[in-house]
Amino acid sequence: MTFTDAQIRTEAQALAPELASVADATLDARIPWCRAHASSEVFGDYQLTALAYLLAHRTTMDLRATGGTGTGSGAAIVGAVTSRKSGKVAESYGVAVTSAWAPWGPSDAELAQTPYGLSFLSLRGTRSGAVSPMALG
Repeated sequence: MTFTDAQIRTEAQALAPELASVADATLDARIPWCRAHASSEVFGDYQLTALAYLLAHRTTMDLRATGGTGTGSGAAIVGAVTSRKSGKVAESYGVAVTSAWAPWGPSDAELAQTPYGLSFLSLRGTRSGAVSPMALG
């Protein structure tokens, strides 16, 4: 089944309510990337969910990289966020994304940086049609 941009956007906003305030055009600009990574052949009846997780992930990553504006360089954040500082207060938490989070390579490590990317990885792991790029050699 082919899903419209509006269907994908609505599903992503249901999974990630913080995206409700993001402009439709900002979300729609990321949908072609999502479509390229969540085929109906692999995800079947779960394709819309996979597309929504990817849209929520990609938008979250892009908003982090642009300070929440969704515009600008679009540079991706490298590695997991493990600390932050505000004024005199600093805190550290979490662990860095390692190869354990990335069984199929760097793109999996990037997906492991948001709960939506992790949900996509989990869903992909249940699909028999998902093939590891390393196994294609």
